[in-house]
Amino acid sequence: MKLHTLALLTLSALTLAACKDDAPVNESEDSTPAGGDSSVTVTDADADGVTPADGDCDDANPAVYPGRTEDCNGVDDNCNSIIDEGFGDADNDKTADCVDAEDCDGIDNDGDGVADEGFGDADGDGIADCVGTEICDGVDNNGDGRVDEGYDADGDGFTQCNEDCNDADASAYPGASEVAGDGSDNDCDGSIDEEGLAESSIWFTEIMVNPAKVTDPKGEWIELHNPGTEPVYLNGLTLTSSSGESHIITSASPLEIAAG
Repeated sequence: MKLHTLALLTLSALTLAACKDDAPVNESEDSTPAGGDSSVTVTDADADGVTPADGDCDDANPAVYPGRTEDCNGVDDNCNSIIDEGFGDADNDKTADCVDAEDCDGIDNDGDGVADEGFGDADGDGIADCVGTEICDGVDNNGDGRVDEGYDADGDGFTQCNEDCNDADASAYPGASEVAGDGSDNDCDGSIDEEGLAESSIWFTEIMVNPAKVTDPKGEWIELHNPGTEPVYLNGLTLTSSSGESHIITSASPLEIAAG
């Protein structure tokens, strides 16, 4: 009876020993220290001391990392999602002057104190053609290849600043043929219908000479009469005395002597 019990105990001990020695070993077991993550690789590609995990917004540029002083260079140097903050922006286009390109818009886009530098200024007035306003001065102020456009109301090729004496009448311009009897200074020489004015067309009926000898506040004057059948215009006519003195009759409006 005792021998049988001893045999069973010996057999059990051998079985347990065999099981312990034959247990498989897991050689792929993670040896990462407690709390670590062997699947995450920490890198700092640009060696600036800050990783993307720590907020480096450009790990290919060692000059870019959180906390860096912002430069005016068109780059978010300090990784705060704002580019060139704190630098001037004269045209308010959200691009700092130091990196902004000059446009032809009448604004100093690049903040150098000069607007529209590098753009054409045909009339040399300091205002670029692209923003220049055309004025009637015989110059192409806005650089569009045309001179004084908008100032030739009657379309006769002459502008009001280019000796067109009547920009509402296409038949009146410098060098035009004078049309007798139309009451217009067609050739813009200051005289109206002078081509049809014959000798004795006007009579002097009264003259005030040297009013110093006669009390007359109007000074020297003449009275004229038109004996013809058509009106006579005095504009541009010259009165000449026998002593050689002369006077040109001028007026912004026609000076008409009616017929009869």
